[in-house]
Amino acid sequence: MLLNGGLEIATQLFQETILEFKRRLFNNTNLYQVDNREMFKWILNRVSSEMFINYFYEWLEIAQEGSEKIETPNWDYIRKMTERSIPKIIYKHLGDVSQKQSIEVILQCNRRLNLKSLKCSLSSMKIRKSILQMKSFNPLRVSMLIFNNPSEENKSIRDYVDKYVRKLTI
Repeated sequence: MLLNGGLEIATQLFQETILEFKRRLFNNTNLYQVDNREMFKWILNRVSSEMFINYFYEWLEIAQEGSEKIETPNWDYIRKMTERSIPKIIYKHLGDVSQKQSIEVILQCNRRLNLKSLKCSLSSMKIRKSILQMKSFNPLRVSMLIFNNPSEENKSIRDYVDKYVRKLTI
């Protein structure tokens, strides 16, 4: 997604947070007068990557329970996860960005899950075999199948996909 000033953000989920961070960075430096894109991109990429990895760990905490219930978290919970993902990070650098910079990063690490402690839901052979027998459908592709060929087989596939999608509550 391309925003004002040529800034590209991969997801709207963090758009406001990143734009606010950019605004504060520009207000505390002379980036409005001096073009130091390398420094700007480096800092923005660092804070974004910390935010995304924190969000990944937030999602891991609820993934197993959500996959068992076949549901997704509601938007209020997603907003809370997003807020908890914002890194506590300090950048120490010169305010005059036209000078050669040495940037020091002070980062308070979020509590993160131990990935080794997670239980794989595909650990039994019975589950693995059942997954191999499952059919996978793209809802958009199924709707196009119905549009191009409204056969009984395609309608039953549509009903199957609709039933599954209805289980996913947001």
